[in-house]
Amino acid sequence: MRPKTRPKMRMDRRDLAGLVVALLIAATCIRLGVWQVDRLRARRERNALLLAARVRPPLEVSGSLSGDSARDRRLRARGVYGEGDSAAVVGIGMLAPRARGDVDPVALRDSVPYRLLPFVVQQLPPATASYRPLPPGLVRWPIPELSDGPHLSYAIQWFSFAVIIIVGSLALARKRAAEAHLALGDGGRGTINALS
Repeated sequence: MRPKTRPKMRMDRRDLAGLVVALLIAATCIRLGVWQVDRLRARRERNALLLAARVRPPLEVSGSLSGDSARDRRLRARGVYGEGDSAAVVGIGMLAPRARGDVDPVALRDSVPYRLLPFVVQQLPPATASYRPLPPGLVRWPIPELSDGPHLSYAIQWFSFAVIIIVGSLALARKRAAEAHLALGDGGRGTINALS
């Protein structure tokens, strides 16, 4: 008894071109998944640096403190605002948070009669129970979030797309080859065009 041999897989040129395009799209999805994994790694590294900067002792804000030195560091600032009200603030140094609709301090330099520093101090929540509300006109922003962001879920999404494309394309190609084999057995030419 002879073992049954598998028929050779024959594909029409259009089917082959469609398979190649599908595999190129899958390769692009894999590359996008790797890119998201790289972004996740970079974000975790940045978060570790920010946490390390936040646990260092606070810097005293003075006129000589640069924006780069103050960025993402705990700061202690003392000063006067408004009509002679004084304040002592402990917070995180940030470059001007323009995404929140604020104006860049550097752009305001010529508009005010006093010197502005090139950063803002985001007040941290107090550690004591004697928390006082802010005076009118001042806004307390939440501390910037140090999360992983959406990068892991995006990477999983791109890798899933690649798997779906590869498995689906190979299953379709196998089905089309089996149909072509059947058509060949029936006296046909042996190929089936995917568009027919």
